[in-house]
Amino acid sequence: MPDSLTKFKEDSVKKVKEEVVETPEVVFTDSDGNTIDASTLNVPTSLSYADTIFVAGTTTFLNPSGDLNDLLPVENALTNNAANNFNPRYTITPALPSGVNLNTTTGVITATTSTPVVSSTYYVTLVYRDPNSLEDVQLGPVGVDIGVEAEIPDDFHVTFGATSATRKMGLAVDSNAAFSSASQLVSKNSGSGTINLVDGNDNIFVDVAVSSKFVIGDELDDGTAYVSTETVIEDVNFYFPTNSTVELNPGSSSATALVANNGVTFSISPALPSGLTLDTTTGFITGTVTTAQTKKTYVLSVENQSSNQTYTFGLGIIEAPEMLSLANLKILQLDDTSAFRVGSDISSSPIAPLTTFGTGIVRYKTTNYVVVEVTSNTDFIDGQFVDNAKTFVAAEAKIQEAPELISGLINVADASLFTDYNNPAPGGTSRGYIICQSGNAKATITKIDGNTIYYLQSKDTTGLTGNFEDDGAQTIFNTSSCDSNNPVSGTTTQTVISLWTPNQITTLAAAATGAGFKKGYDVISDQSASGYVSALSGSDLEIQLNTQVSFNNGDILDPTKPYNAGTAITQVASNLKLELEVGQPTIISPFRVKGDDIVYTISPALPEGLTLSSSSGVISGTPTKSYAKTAYTLTGTNIIGSQSITLHIQVYDYFQVTDATDAPSYILHKAGQANKNKKCRINKEDILGFATVQDTTIVDIDCMLDAGESDLYNLGAKLKPLIGKGMCEFISYRPYAFYNRRPSETGTATKYSTIASNSCTASSIPVNAFYTTTGLNSSATADAAFTAGSTQITDMTAESLCNTPSDDSLPNCDEGSHIVRSWTIATDPDTPTDCTYTYEDVTIDCGGNRNSCIAGALRDATSTSNIESGIKSIISPANDGYSTTTHSITAPIDNGYKTNISIANFALNNSCHSDTVSTETITYSNSWDRYKNLSSTKPISEYVDPFKGASPYYTFTCLDSAYDIKARIRLNIREFDRNFSQNENIDSIFADMMDDNTLDPFNNSYNQIDDWANTLAPNLSGCDATTTPTPSTVALTGTGSATADFFTVTGTGTLFETEIKAGETVNIGGEDVIVREVLSNNEFKTVNFIIGNHAGAALTRSGSYSFPGDDL
Repeated sequence: MPDSLTKFKEDSVKKVKEEVVETPEVVFTDSDGNTIDASTLNVPTSLSYADTIFVAGTTTFLNPSGDLNDLLPVENALTNNAANNFNPRYTITPALPSGVNLNTTTGVITATTSTPVVSSTYYVTLVYRDPNSLEDVQLGPVGVDIGVEAEIPDDFHVTFGATSATRKMGLAVDSNAAFSSASQLVSKNSGSGTINLVDGNDNIFVDVAVSSKFVIGDELDDGTAYVSTETVIEDVNFYFPTNSTVELNPGSSSATALVANNGVTFSISPALPSGLTLDTTTGFITGTVTTAQTKKTYVLSVENQSSNQTYTFGLGIIEAPEMLSLANLKILQLDDTSAFRVGSDISSSPIAPLTTFGTGIVRYKTTNYVVVEVTSNTDFIDGQFVDNAKTFVAAEAKIQEAPELISGLINVADASLFTDYNNPAPGGTSRGYIICQSGNAKATITKIDGNTIYYLQSKDTTGLTGNFEDDGAQTIFNTSSCDSNNPVSGTTTQTVISLWTPNQITTLAAAATGAGFKKGYDVISDQSASGYVSALSGSDLEIQLNTQVSFNNGDILDPTKPYNAGTAITQVASNLKLELEVGQPTIISPFRVKGDDIVYTISPALPEGLTLSSSSGVISGTPTKSYAKTAYTLTGTNIIGSQSITLHIQVYDYFQVTDATDAPSYILHKAGQANKNKKCRINKEDILGFATVQDTTIVDIDCMLDAGESDLYNLGAKLKPLIGKGMCEFISYRPYAFYNRRPSETGTATKYSTIASNSCTASSIPVNAFYTTTGLNSSATADAAFTAGSTQITDMTAESLCNTPSDDSLPNCDEGSHIVRSWTIATDPDTPTDCTYTYEDVTIDCGGNRNSCIAGALRDATSTSNIESGIKSIISPANDGYSTTTHSITAPIDNGYKTNISIANFALNNSCHSDTVSTETITYSNSWDRYKNLSSTKPISEYVDPFKGASPYYTFTCLDSAYDIKARIRLNIREFDRNFSQNENIDSIFADMMDDNTLDPFNNSYNQIDDWANTLAPNLSGCDATTTPTPSTVALTGTGSATADFFTVTGTGTLFETEIKAGETVNIGGEDVIVREVLSNNEFKTVNFIIGNHAGAALTRSGSYSFPGDDL
């Protein structure tokens, strides 16, 4: 009980001076009626009352207190004949209010009223007879505060006031499933209204009928009359538009509880928005708010001295949605952007209590900012650390401020005339954060960096629905809105210098198809902007940018790479199109400059795998199949109004090869000029549409996996092909392979002989083993002429012509055979001067298999028996998609190799480059294929270098049901001697950091692990678009000598050990011989016997690559 209710007011005893009159004798008695002596009675000495607030509607007693002694009432009544003994008389002034009464004998004040009475001070006087003197004694008057207050009922609530023109509420219910927009809502307590909208979070937004109300706990039904309970209100929220009259009043079931006479006082927490006030006496909330305020939760409290209650409600001063946008690009301010590049991955660290992190791809970069396409269902937030990896490992930078959404950027001469939506205008009321382009487009400025304006475009269905354009003359202006297509008075226009969006519409000076452009082409400008043509119509191309450099008015656009010449661009325009990828998560977030408590809807239905949050407007998920370019309308509605915007979404699916190694240096990209940021993939649309386009350059691509030499040597590689459903019936993977030894086929026409008898001594024919190129018949008879010309007999007994290794553990690649002919020579019995020659032939099989000498990644992919059977591809079904297999290529170090040639298939001279061929791309790879690839029917004699008849690429092929090619990706793994990044010219075949034999500052060679670039192959010659290239000729040091019908070449001043290797073809004096074994710097053995005699002859070798043998 408050102190005020325990305060006592007392008064000292006063004897009443009265005229002495005779009084009758007084008999004093106890409670049993027995006579007692007056001296035994304890007389009152003081009087007081406790200040009291009576509760209305109840019977309440207030007893007098103080030192009343025997006159003190007990349980509202006097005891022990106190009335007789003391003759007490109580009086009070002023008169008590109706319903409150004073018992003049007991002094008890009783309240029985239901009407509140404001507390007032009353004065009570007690006069009693002193038993001893029989004189009247007065106590008082003493003051007492008395009031009557009604208890505040627990149904205390807040509702709209009579002057409130807006009566909009949001009701949080346990379920809104039974309710729909535009239907009627009614409560069990007679509340009624029209439903404005419902959301996905069990809220009902309603326009409340005049003189009606909805309060927490109300039971609701749909319809015009309550029938049964569909749901119950759990929370209430009041909404008012800006600049509207607000009146909210307290209410309860008691007509008197909240009136001023009831002693109530109101308070509210937190403080109301500026413009609104609370009357602490009436509880009325009134005023006008000019600035929007997000809905907040308030607690209105009411109390008097007898009770208190609170009511919790939400209050929002909101506006209809305005400048609504959708985007999946975020601009991140980093403390250091040096570790990031366009096309690189970026991932963030989780911040407690979060356990997830954002991932994305960098699309644009400046000194302070990176623009990221979000590829996760978790966003980036301020304060996170970020890494340039798919999954966060270590911090490369830190996000410095809250990321902002963008659609694109525009460069102008002076961006200081503009401001973004987060910052105050730099001066002047005309400088707003909305940019407009007359008749075309409007957007919100979300960030300004130097003279670059980052914006979020809003294509309002009832407003500007075009694109930002740059034709050299277009301007933008800033304002607070774009309701007018003309600049607001006082604004300053700026000419568009350039613009960038991930997708651009490029207008050419001529029809696109007539200028050589096709859907699916990679195009390039004279300023090295590059992109993919996703659609074309007339002179317009829709292009996906894969460079930071964008296409600009006045550039020249070439439909082929490398850039040569093309067609002038007359205009570029932004393209509000979101391009998503099957299997790649995404988060597309909404933005608006005005509007809260919005319910979002979208039409038509989103692609499978994506969902829209009706409360946040976020589109998230992972697309599961491809969808054609589709226009979507997003509508944001709150209880005040709505806005609808349009944008296009397309979901692509791909046949692609990805790097799953997660090695520090690896960069996998499509080969070709300006393609260092472009993924290694072919669009499903292009594969399925090939019958119409009929251009193999679209569906037959080369790719590069660029890798540091140490990463390759120690980590190997993991290649993961990905194929969407309904794209390829089968996928074929043919790994890179080469011959580490030269396959051969010893010819069966060669015959050898051994002497079986030398009894025919009369003959002029030498008596030893014989060989003939004419092939003698069995039991032939020879005459003297037999020794001349082509029938010369030669000694061949010492050699075997099989090209088999001397070490049985090494592979045997000789598929040929030779005949051992055993001769018997005898004197003809009939003609003793003649000899009879008879022989027996025995065929010797060399026992080899050309595929036994195959090396490279093929050995990791399949078994030896498959390889020797000629099975060099792995074919798998893919009609239902293909994404689970990763092809691992063993690290050279794990095989005990010394070089990277077992994994790195790229060699600079594979590229057929010459002074007349561009160095910015791998040109004429098809002609290189023609040089390398031999069918199994080709003679083995054509296998003149490691690549002939082998597999020059890691080849991934999309096949139809008949195993016919639908699309092909040929991959080169390229070794770099020095550290490199995507910022270097890795799109060039002469990449700067690739081959470097110089010394580093520690006097070590940059080239520490060899690859094909360190072998003896010069340029191939005769290489163009249609010609099969041929190796050039390399002159060897010194001269050579050889004897006919033998197998040894000797040299003078030669360097055989460093200039030739086994398996190579060497020309001596115009005769080609195959090197079997290098014995020293001045001697080597040949596979084939030497036909002619040579002395001091010039020596040359083919410019093809050498067979590495065991030097892997």
